[in-house]
Amino acid sequence: MGRSYGGDAVLAALAFTPGEFRGGSDIAGVSNLGLHIRSLHPIFGVVWNARVGRVETEEDLLRSRSPVFKGDQIRVPLLVAHGANDVTGNRVHSDLMVDALRRAGASARYLVFPDEGHGLARPANRLRLDAAAE
Repeated sequence: MGRSYGGDAVLAALAFTPGEFRGGSDIAGVSNLGLHIRSLHPIFGVVWNARVGRVETEEDLLRSRSPVFKGDQIRVPLLVAHGANDVTGNRVHSDLMVDALRRAGASARYLVFPDEGHGLARPANRLRLDAAAE
């Protein structure tokens, strides 16, 4: 289970090492590196371009490392959660990941919290997430 970068790690672990895990929970993780880099403020984009890859010249590399394009490799249950008002991690990453999983016939449960942002601040929402993860 992971949130934000931890959610990225969950998605990558399940997509790139099938068979190693029995399930996962992703909260506000990035599923498409190219899309994410394009959405960043230019100051942050410089860092991502240097450390992860340049969208302009390394689209294939970014695509090969984006879990959303490996949805068919995820063969274990995945819980995806996202705050509808998240301005840090765009909800489109969760939408796309769940769509890819469902198209591949994988088990995906998707929780969207209409009154949350990047983190889950409300105790009732944290309890709902924990109950779903259990």
